This record gives sequence, structure tokens and C-alpha cells, in this order.
Amino acid sequence: MGYKANVSNDGVIQVDGTNFELFGNWFEQKLKHNSNQNGLRLFNNLKSRKINIPSNLSIIATINTSDESIYYLDSAFKRRWDWEYVDAPSKANMSSKTIPDAVLYTNLPLSDGKFLDWYRCIVGVNEFIKSHSYSIRRIEDKLIGWWFIKPKDGEVTLEQVQDKLMFYLWDSVFARNKQLLTEFIRDKLKNKNISLVTFTDFLIYTTDLLEYWHDSVPTVEEKDDDDIPFN
Repeated sequence: MGYKANVSNDGVIQVDGTNFELFGNWFEQKLKHNSNQNGLRLFNNLKSRKINIPSNLSIIATINTSDESIYYLDSAFKRRWDWEYVDAPSKANMSSKTIPDAVLYTNLPLSDGKFLDWYRCIVGVNEFIKSHSYSIRRIEDKLIGWWFIKPKDGEVTLEQVQDKLMFYLWDSVFARNKQLLTEFIRDKLKNKNISLVTFTDFLIYTTDLLEYWHDSVPTVEEKDDDDIPFN
């Protein structure tokens, strides 16, 4: 309509700080004179304190259905929406078609000059989490997605991984049992003297764990060529 409308605390509709009813007739006549049917419809709705939702409007939203920090989504509310399940990245569903290009071509540079494929790290982390399903509650809510860390200019930094991913594993995924992390690192590094007491102790093994997760997942090309599900 070309006018800024708002509703005050007492429910009075105002336009540009002026009482709406005072100039109501003037607005209506102006809209009719300009044959502004959309504006006229909006004006009449505002007078009735209503909004109009067009038939071509779509609302798209995401939710973790097993989120522990909120109440479960009401089933009556869910029945009024169309749903699409989006699986977390894994070996079983990994292909060039399922990985966003911005992630597929993202590298993770290490301090020794080596580069890791970030998408392989993501899948490797999820496979690692799933391997401990017997001790992790609501495991589907613990798996990470392609955008858990958003790449910038085709790169994810080691600092980002330490600050977000490693802390997430330490503080959320394995919050109840840090011994699982200790045993895993001891087994992969063949060092029985490793002890994880603080988060700093865990961060020491960031690069070793990233390389393990990365190398445990074949490249997309290998999967696409073979067309054989991973074991």
C-alpha cells in the first residue's frame, strides 16, 4: 500500500503514528481511485485485524524431532503439514548428488600442509558416532549435517573444527561417558597411556582423529564408480 502500519500495545492499528480510523475513508478512496485491489484487500483486512495468506505461499522449516531441550512437537500440529525426512550424511547415502557442491569441494588444511576432504570428515564423524549407538541416547539427534560448520571460500579451518565439532563431541555426544573417547583414541593410536581428563586433553588428538575419520571414508568417485553400498 505504500504506508507503514503497526499495532500499538492497546490493539489500535496505526499508520505512520496516526490513528488508523481517522484517515480510514481517505485511504480507502485513494486505493479505489488507483484501482489498487491488492492494497484495498490488505486495508480491509487491517481494519478487521486480519491477514491474508495467498494460495501460492509455502512455509519451509526444519526441526530436530528428538531435540532434548524442547517439548515434543504436538501431533495435532504435525498433522497439518507435509513432512519430508532428511537423513544425516552417511556412507549409505553419500554421492555427488546428495553432497552440496559448496561442501563437496571444501578442503580442511592441516598444519603439515596436508588437505582433507571436508565431506569425508563429516561422514567419518557420523559413522564414528553411530558405532557407539549402544551408549548414546537419541543418536539421530546427535549426527551432524553438511552445514554443521559452514565453509568459507571452499575451506574449513582446524580452529573451527576444534571450537565447534570437537567441543560438540566432548560436551554433547559423549557427555555421559568420556571413557568411550579415551578407549577409541587408545585403540586407534595404539597408546594405552592416553588419558582424557579435560577438554584440552581431547583437543590434542584433533588432527589424528580427523585423519582417521577422513581416511575411513572412500571418496565420492570410488562409491559412484562401484555403485556398491559401503559396509
